[in-house]
Amino acid sequence: MLALSWLVPMLLVHPVQGEFRDWDVFAAGGVALALPLALRLGRSLGSVPAPLALAIAATALVPRLQWLALQTDPPRALARIEAWAAAPHPPRSTAVASALEFVAIAQYQAGRIAEGRRAMAAAIAQAPWERLYLEWAKAESQVGDWAMALELFDRAARMAPRDPTPWYLLGLEALDHRDRVAGVRAAAGMRRLSPGDPRAEELTARLRAMVEGGRAP
Repeated sequence: MLALSWLVPMLLVHPVQGEFRDWDVFAAGGVALALPLALRLGRSLGSVPAPLALAIAATALVPRLQWLALQTDPPRALARIEAWAAAPHPPRSTAVASALEFVAIAQYQAGRIAEGRRAMAAAIAQAPWERLYLEWAKAESQVGDWAMALELFDRAARMAPRDPTPWYLLGLEALDHRDRVAGVRAAAGMRRLSPGDPRAEELTARLRAMVEGGRAP
């Protein structure tokens, strides 16, 4: 009953962020289905010759060991995801874009900047979403390439000319980089697109405090 209760949800539920990123969506169902299969396999092995039983057990075990080994070797695991993404897929695949975004974020977090840029560019080639440009801009900002981050924030703003989010995120990163010009531009963009937005006023106040705090006594 436990296995059957998971069968229908596993057929209907799809990982929003891609199977590599949201594999845990299926973890509980996978365990529930694996238990009766393992029991059936164990009973079947009792009636076959020992060499055949070992071969069947190895067939079931080896792929699991390979999967576990990849969990301890992130660069190789990420390379496998990129290899999967490079295989033929429908054009403009959101699943491929999500998988490559995951690879890019992991590469940036590990300090492999060139690999992160390559993966994010490939993700955007699949799905040129505003969100991907914003994620890329924040990643570049955090690794210190502020000029590239500014360019990416501008691209996101041009893609969604009515969305104040790119301007707000630009303002937050400008504060971290103590870039008053970019911060003022971000606050102005927010006020233009979202008059009365308290985030714009908060951003302006923080910029003013930053400038006043940086003045010589």
